[in-house]
Amino acid sequence: MGARFLLPAVLSFTLGTGWSARSAGASRQAGGNQRNLSIDGQVIFANNRPAALVLVQLDSAHGGVVEQATTDSVGRFAFTGLGSGDYEIVIDALGYRPVRQAVPLAGISANALVLTLAPAAEASRSAGGAAMVSVSELKIPAKARKEYQEGERSFDAGKMADAASHLEKAIQLYPGYNQSYMMLAAALADQGRFPQADTAIQKSLSLDPNNSRAYSYSGYVFLKEKNIPAAESAFQKAITLLDSNWVAHLEYGRLLFHEKRFTDAYPHLLAAHQNLPEVRIVHLLLYNDLIALNRRQEGLAELDDFLARFPDDPRFAQVRQMRQSLGASLAQQSH
Repeated sequence: MGARFLLPAVLSFTLGTGWSARSAGASRQAGGNQRNLSIDGQVIFANNRPAALVLVQLDSAHGGVVEQATTDSVGRFAFTGLGSGDYEIVIDALGYRPVRQAVPLAGISANALVLTLAPAAEASRSAGGAAMVSVSELKIPAKARKEYQEGERSFDAGKMADAASHLEKAIQLYPGYNQSYMMLAAALADQGRFPQADTAIQKSLSLDPNNSRAYSYSGYVFLKEKNIPAAESAFQKAITLLDSNWVAHLEYGRLLFHEKRFTDAYPHLLAAHQNLPEVRIVHLLLYNDLIALNRRQEGLAELDDFLARFPDDPRFAQVRQMRQSLGASLAQQSH
């Protein structure tokens, strides 16, 4: 399968920085070279009350996630350092109609946007007719969110014990904090504390059994436990719930590659590539799978794409050397 052309450094399973566009090196530029533009605005409820602690996502016209932000105490959010191009503001809050706001930037920033969260009629009442509880994310106390953010920073820095401590405090302050349970499960699994990790992920799933992201974390915990069948089942469930879950596609594809199921891995790595091409590891994993499938010309093109997109990457020299070796081999083969 051309093993000498593989990039072994990209085969280990990861979580945290590789799972967020913010920290995985995703480009914040939808188009153009200048990156001095911004988008800011306010999210309000239908009664004009500010919507605090709402997750706002910024997508590019190409379908990739550019960045995420959480509204402040008066519902305001901001995205800065943007280039010219077509963007879309996306808000999906449980119990409210989805918000999709196109925001084209052509050399001028977009400021003072006002986005309204309107209750979804179909979600306003349960099967028994009682009013449903409003989205829990809107109720998270500031202290709990601060502990979560500290935990997230520690997690991204690889300080798993510190991360777990902060996330546990966040949960103590707000027992319904689903994001904290998910990340806590991963932090505990990284420390080998598997019973506690299993408890955390099961709590997350009990809070929202249809949470695709929670199943992605569940798959990660199972991988740490070396329970491959359970991990595979979790990633499959995550994808079934949300086919655009690029994390689940990425990690499932990586799992299948490790299992030498290269043909099965390809559509999942390709789906991750198509959903978020700004994430660097996606290109290298897809390249490895193409080489394993003996689709070396396509693999060469993937390396060219990586080198063009990420000249600042610390692996640049290694990837360029691999590209030169593969290119020479293909040229020799053609003669």
